[in-house]
Parts: sequence; structure tokens; C-alpha cells
Amino acid sequence: MIKNTRNFLNIKTKKTKDEEKKANYEYLAELYEEIVSTWNKIYICCDSGDAVLAYISGTCLQDELKESSRENGLDKFNLMDAYNPKHLEKFKERAVELQKKFVKIIEENGVNIEEYDTVEEFIKNN
Repeated sequence: MIKNTRNFLNIKTKKTKDEEKKANYEYLAELYEEIVSTWNKIYICCDSGDAVLAYISGTCLQDELKESSRENGLDKFNLMDAYNPKHLEKFKERAVELQKKFVKIIEENGVNIEEYDTVEEFIKNN
């Protein structure tokens, strides 16, 4: 009986490939629309030499990327390995690279990201 129970529980806990997490690209697009401002903040901080705020913004973005990657079965997005307060240009380059990669993953899976150049354009379309 114990052996049968163990076998039963092992079968129930093993994930098949079909049961593994599948990415929700619509959710990722919505998330991107929310966190793009953090990417922009990183760029501004790097350009202005604000290493402290670049670090804080980077850790916030890293947490969002880590969680969304885990929830959606994506590869890791490692932003903070590139942080060096004396070389913010490299941190900005990594942020740009990861932003492009994140957008590409979403768009390659048929989901459009809503983007507006101005507030007026946003208001007009909503």
C-alpha cells in the first residue's frame, strides 16, 4: 500500500511538457507597458551620471523581470550583473539589450505592444 501511494504521488507531482508553464504574452505586453518607464528612468540616470538612482531603478526592474520570467517560463534577464557606478554606459547598454529582447519575445508571439509618442496621441486613441 505504501509503495502504491508513493507511485501515485510521484505521478501526480511530475509535470508533463504540456503542463509546464506557458508564457502569457498578453500579460507580458501589459507588464511591459507598465515597466517601460523604469527602463526610461535607467537611461536618464545613466546619461546624467546618477549612479544611485540607476541602481535603485535597476533593482526594481530586475525584480520585475525575474518574476515575469519565472511565471512565464522565460530565460532569465540579467540586468544587475552589468551595474558598475563608474561605468554607467555599460549598464545602459545592457538595459537597452534586455528591453529589445523583452519586446522581441512579445512581438514574435503575435502580441502588439501599445506605444504612444505623446500624451495627446494616447488620449486620442483611448
